[in-house]
Amino acid sequence: MDIFQPSAMDAGGDSGILSLIESLSMLRSLVVPDATALDEPELCAHAARACVTHRDLECCALYLQHDRALVCTAHVRRDPDDADAPGAALDELAARVIADGEILRGASEVHGSLLAAPLAAAGRVQGVLVVGHPAAGRYSRWHERLLQLVCDVLTQTLEHGRLVRGQREAIAERSRALSHCDASLDAERRRRSAAESALVRESRLRDRLARLDTLTGLLNRAAFESELARALGRVAPGAGGRALIHVDIDRFRVINDAAGQAAGDQLIRVLAELLREHFAGASLLGRLGNDEFGILLEGRAADRVETLAESLCDAVDDFQFSFRGYRFVISLSIGVAEYRDGDSGEQLLRKAYSACLSTQEVGGGNVRLYREHDGKLKRRNNEAHALSRLVRALEEDRLELFSQPIVANARAPQAAAEPINYEILLRLKGEDGDLISPGQFLPIAERYGLSVKLDRWVVRSVLQTLAEHAERFDRFGYVTINLSGHSLGSRGFLDYVLEQLRHFDTTPGKICFEVTETVAISDLQAARRFIAGLKSRGCRFALDDFGSGYASYLYLRDLEVDFLKIDGEFVQGIATDSANLALIRSINDIGKILGKRTIAEHVENDATLALLEEIGIDFVQGYFIGRPEPLRNILEPERSH
Repeated sequence: MDIFQPSAMDAGGDSGILSLIESLSMLRSLVVPDATALDEPELCAHAARACVTHRDLECCALYLQHDRALVCTAHVRRDPDDADAPGAALDELAARVIADGEILRGASEVHGSLLAAPLAAAGRVQGVLVVGHPAAGRYSRWHERLLQLVCDVLTQTLEHGRLVRGQREAIAERSRALSHCDASLDAERRRRSAAESALVRESRLRDRLARLDTLTGLLNRAAFESELARALGRVAPGAGGRALIHVDIDRFRVINDAAGQAAGDQLIRVLAELLREHFAGASLLGRLGNDEFGILLEGRAADRVETLAESLCDAVDDFQFSFRGYRFVISLSIGVAEYRDGDSGEQLLRKAYSACLSTQEVGGGNVRLYREHDGKLKRRNNEAHALSRLVRALEEDRLELFSQPIVANARAPQAAAEPINYEILLRLKGEDGDLISPGQFLPIAERYGLSVKLDRWVVRSVLQTLAEHAERFDRFGYVTINLSGHSLGSRGFLDYVLEQLRHFDTTPGKICFEVTETVAISDLQAARRFIAGLKSRGCRFALDDFGSGYASYLYLRDLEVDFLKIDGEFVQGIATDSANLALIRSINDIGKILGKRTIAEHVENDATLALLEEIGIDFVQGYFIGRPEPLRNILEPERSH
C-alpha cells in the first residue's frame, strides 16, 4: 500500500510503489531549475500544470494577494478543452482560506471535492492553492499533507529562498498542530469506544462479556485457559491429534511507538479476523496478551498443524499494514506444541510459548515445533558464551576501529577538491586474533543492554585516535560514527558525547553521527532532542538506511539531518531494476528540495556508480569505492605497507 494514495489502501504488490513514484514525480516537476527565467504568472501556471498530473487533482487554481485583492493568477484543468474560469465556489473557498489562514474543504456542482491550502511565508498568507476532483469525499487528511507540501515548495520558489528559516518554523508548527490534532482525535475515539463498550456491557450478559477480549471479540486469556483445561480434561489416554499454537506479532512495539496505540489496536483487529478465517475449524481461539494469540486444534497431527501455521506466516508476509500514512511490514513468530498424555493446559501453553520464543530469538517470521531435545538449551548456552566473550573483549580492549571511504560524485562541481570522508566501523578481535564481524556480536549487545557501552567506547576511541593524528585528520572531510537506538534515549549519553568532544578538542563539523531511519522514527522525540543537542555544537547527522520505510517522508522535515544515506537494498541492482532507480531518483530530488545531501551505499560495480553519478547523488560508498580497512592504516599509511 502507498502512503501517497489512500484510495488504494486495499491495493497490493507493485501498485503502492508506482503510486509513490507518481506522487513524487509531481513534486519533482514543481521545482524550476532557474525560477528567475519565469515571471510570477508563469511560475504559477507551471505549478498548476504540474499539480493536475496527479490522478486525484483534476483541477488547480492559484490565487495571489495583490494590494489586498485576491487574484486568480493561474487556473488549469486536466482536460485542455475545459478552459472555464475557476467559478464562484473556488473563489469563495480561496477567500475563506485567506481569512482563516488554514486548510479548508468545500464542494461545488462541478467538483464534488475541493481542497484549499494557504501559501504562507513568515507568518503572512500571500495566496491560496485550490484543487478539485469531480468525485465527492475524494480527499482525506493525507491529501491535506500532500497539498501543504506542494504549497511549501511553491512558496519557496516564489520567495527565492529568502524566508527559508521562517518557512521551516511554519512547517514545524503545522506538524505540531497535526500531531496535536491526531492526539485529540485518538483521545476522542478512545472516549467514544469506552462509552460504546459501557452500553454494550449493560445490554449483554455479564458472564459472556467477562470471557471476551473487548478489542477482538475473541476469548480473553482467563477464558482461554479455562476452556483449554476443560478440553484437555476430556481427552482419553492415548488419544493424540491435538496441538496448541502460540502466535506473537514481531516488533509490535515499534508500530505502537511510531503510529500510536490506535494503529496497534487496528492491527490486532485485522490479525484477529485473519486468524478466524485461517483457523475456521479451531476448537479454541483467544487473545492471550497485548499482541499474543492462542489456537487449539483438535483432530490434526502436529506436522499438519505446523504446515497450517507456516501458511499463515506466508499470508502475513505478503500483507503490508497501513495506518494514517504509516506503512509497516508485518511478520509473526509462531510456536506449535503437540499434546502429550498428562499435559495440563498450563504445560501445553508453556511449551507453545517456549517454541514461539525460540523463533523470536532468531529474528521471528517463522514457525517452530516444540521438541523436548531440540538443542535450545545449547543455543542459549552459546548465546551466553557470546555475551561473555563480548564483555571480556570490552574489558581487554579487543575491539578495533575500521573505516570505509565515502567519496564525492565525480561529476559534481569541484569534486576533485572534495576531501575523502570515512565511515567508522567496528570489529571484535577474538582471543585467537581472528576478527569477528559485527553481525556476530552487535545483536547480542542490543539484546543484553551493552549497545550503549559499546557506543561510548567507539565515541571515545574515535575522538582519541583522531586527536592523536590531528595533522592527518585535517586532510579528511568528515568521519561518521554509527549510534544504536538505545544510546539516543540513554540518560547521560548526550552529555558524555559533548564532554568527549570538549576533552579531545575535536572540530565538531568534522564529526557526523549516523542513526538509522527506524531508530529515529521509533522514538522521534528522543532523536530530535539528541540531534539538536549535538547540532548546536556544530556536529552533523546522517539518516541511515533511508527509504526502508515509506513513512520516511512524513518525518523528514522534522529531523534536522544533513545527509540521507539511501538504503543499500535499493542501490544494489539499479542497473537492471527500474523501480529502484526511480525511487533513488525521487529520494535524491526530495532531499535536494529539503536541503539535504545524499549518500548511496553498497555501490558494487561501475554500472551502478555511473547511474548514481548521472542522478546526482552527492556521495557514494561501497566495495567498488573502497573496502573497509583498519582506521590506523588510513591515519598511518606508512605502517600499513
